[in-house]
Amino acid sequence: MLRDRIIPAIYISLGVIILLLLALYAFLIFRLPSYNGTVNTSRVNARVQIHRDSAGMPHIIAESERDAYIGLGYAMAQDRLFQMDLLRRAAYGRLSEVLGPDLLKTDILFRTITAPIPAEEIYRQMPEKVQNALEAFSEGVNLAMEEESYPVEFLLLGYSPEPWKPEDSMSALYIMSWDLSPAFSQEILHFLIQEQLGPGQADILFTEYPSNSPDILTGMKNGNRIALQQPSHESLPEAASKNEHKGKGIRPAKSMQALILKKALDAHTLYEELLGSPGAGASNNWVIAPEKSATGTAILANDMHLGHGIPGIWYQAHIISPELNVTGVLLPGVPFVIVGGNEHTARGFTNVMLDDIDFYRERLNPDNKDQVMYRNRYVDIRTIETVFRIKGQDPVKHTIRITPHGPIITDLHPLLASDSTGSPNARDRLDGDAISIRWTLYDHTDAALGLYMANRARNIDDLEKAIQHFKMPAQNWVFADSEGNIGYRAAAGIPVRRGFSGMDLLRGWDGSQEWSGYVPTAAQPSVRNPAEGWIASANNRHSKQYPYRISNYYASPDRYQRIQQLLGSTDGLDLKDHQRLQMDVFNFQARNLMPYVRRALSKPLDTTEDRNLDRRMEEARNLLLDWDLQNDRSSRGAVVYHYLILSIIHDLFAPVIGEDLFPYYVKNRYTTLNSLQEILRSAYHPFYGAEEAMDRNEFIQRSFKRGIDKLLQDHGTLAVSWGQIHTLEYRHPFGKKSTLGFFFNRGPYPVDGTWTTVAPSGFEILPWSELNFKATHGASQRMIYNTGNPDASVTTLPGGISGQFLSPHYDDQIEGYLEGKYRKSPLSLDATVQASVYLLVLQPD
Repeated sequence: MLRDRIIPAIYISLGVIILLLLALYAFLIFRLPSYNGTVNTSRVNARVQIHRDSAGMPHIIAESERDAYIGLGYAMAQDRLFQMDLLRRAAYGRLSEVLGPDLLKTDILFRTITAPIPAEEIYRQMPEKVQNALEAFSEGVNLAMEEESYPVEFLLLGYSPEPWKPEDSMSALYIMSWDLSPAFSQEILHFLIQEQLGPGQADILFTEYPSNSPDILTGMKNGNRIALQQPSHESLPEAASKNEHKGKGIRPAKSMQALILKKALDAHTLYEELLGSPGAGASNNWVIAPEKSATGTAILANDMHLGHGIPGIWYQAHIISPELNVTGVLLPGVPFVIVGGNEHTARGFTNVMLDDIDFYRERLNPDNKDQVMYRNRYVDIRTIETVFRIKGQDPVKHTIRITPHGPIITDLHPLLASDSTGSPNARDRLDGDAISIRWTLYDHTDAALGLYMANRARNIDDLEKAIQHFKMPAQNWVFADSEGNIGYRAAAGIPVRRGFSGMDLLRGWDGSQEWSGYVPTAAQPSVRNPAEGWIASANNRHSKQYPYRISNYYASPDRYQRIQQLLGSTDGLDLKDHQRLQMDVFNFQARNLMPYVRRALSKPLDTTEDRNLDRRMEEARNLLLDWDLQNDRSSRGAVVYHYLILSIIHDLFAPVIGEDLFPYYVKNRYTTLNSLQEILRSAYHPFYGAEEAMDRNEFIQRSFKRGIDKLLQDHGTLAVSWGQIHTLEYRHPFGKKSTLGFFFNRGPYPVDGTWTTVAPSGFEILPWSELNFKATHGASQRMIYNTGNPDASVTTLPGGISGQFLSPHYDDQIEGYLEGKYRKSPLSLDATVQASVYLLVLQPD
């Protein structure tokens, strides 16, 4: 009898649960935006068509530029409203309002660094034509907020987005400029390490660029003769024997400035984990002239490398109006195509790696803490009182202080300090030694104008005019036009520093270390129509002979060397050739380093009492020495190589830097890899043995044994392929530290590549006990643009167009992206309409 009652009750309960889940699913599905239908509105002057292709990419067709921007705003808000709002909140320092107190330190950082010239002021400085575009875009975003349901993230966080304002688009560009600036984290770290170890060892640890490596301006001249760096048989000049290289010991950090800067570095790191691109800012671009192309037209290829996430950082769209026909990727919240092309021109970006921030030691007036000495006289500090509203907590008041150089970042300390109750306040000890930052962006705020002009460029001369206004974020532009011209220019606000290095903590009081203006646009690194018929950049050095210091932390040269090798040796390049190069996973870093490894492992390793371990060590040695240097998913040799390289990095740097700073150091992986390459060129080096002196061969042998021990400890076998341990999971902001990742995240997927392959797939260098190879960084888009026939251009995104997790276009491009597939990206009106799958019309009332 009891059983007869329980079983029906169970079935009824299950039925109720299923019905509730179905109801929830239906509720969420009905909240998705409609890509078909008609919206009647007084905001547009004429009919606006929002066509979408099979990938959900919007193609906006309008009878005026204003209406086109309204249509773009509507479409972008349909797909990415939550992402737009998150970027806006990050720039304004308002994340903790909706995400809680953990984001307070990041909010303080961003409200501080944007205080000297807020987004509202940048907007007011824009020409009327740019303001009109931003206003129209804002109208479209707000129309979508009125007509469409909010994405589910707003429901989960319990708030509604505020109306979009034109200046909000400027805030998104602020975020991108900060995200692509390597200087803040690099120079804080350099100061901390210099405080700890002294200038000499800091110089070794911060190699700007490996010697004898190719430059952007001259690389095409040597494209068909790649020199392989052979192991050096010479010791360092100051080191006649390995016995002179015993470890020097670690000196403790010696100033309160070091503590403060480390706190600021922590705030920056927290931002990267939520919204940014840890260790990012790398990319590839190249352009070939018609005579080198199978099509007889100039072809441009670009893949920008940023942190992986879902939705991805880029939104893809196409606008057609009588004045404009442009397609490409846009930053969510900004209505101008960043990278892409029109009927006449195309352009692609890589990060310049510009040293765009300097830190100044500020001497405060001991009698008036609201004054600072500048050029040997005291001047007033500008103060801004601000309040941070925090979800679930009382508001926090904060004072931002701005010197003639820029904001004082030591004002971050009172809210970040970990001083115990009763301890002297660190702020009291810093009043005479404040630290401020000067940022190039404070003098160069015309990026939106530069993009507006580039979207309309009819030839590369027009693009050069646009570059005059595009200084931040600093980007290497390669470009081409339909007439067959190709060109390159470093679009950057390059500070002129006379007699001092931007890596140092500078004197702010006597005027001796002030910038002497900026390098004029005409004097920035550039090249046009080289005889070799191609130009490329991969965040590598511009030129050894360039008279101004651009960067102290270029990317390692490996990607450029591979691009140089293939472009320099091949003519008649067709679309498939460009696709293969973008997907290339030949490990050129290994090509440069394996000669040292082969020399060290040329003979079998010494045996031990553990015969089974000896056998496995020999098997691993053979796997590595027989490896074809391809970082594909099936490779076992790639696994051995990466365990060895990580072991070398830990053994080389951790004992010198110390466990406290080592995690920060390896986050800046290009500094790490550049220094690694430079150090390994020496047969003897003090870093090879912090306690016991050894030569390079002995050091590599020791690291190899340690690495293979770790591999066996992690997996129990050498029968492990790269794809088994090197996987990519697309993580949503909600899925990074919560169970909501089950719904919002995608993957993990096995992936090819590594840090330094042309098709990159970088991973974090973690503490030895936490080692893993999960990909966090890679191509954020791929584009191959045919300037002579734009309809033949192709593209792909790593995720999808939509940011709504139940949309079919949230993740529909993942498989194609991973497998190297591309989709067509039509530009002409006829091809656009022919490719249309959806049609939404904004109809005037």
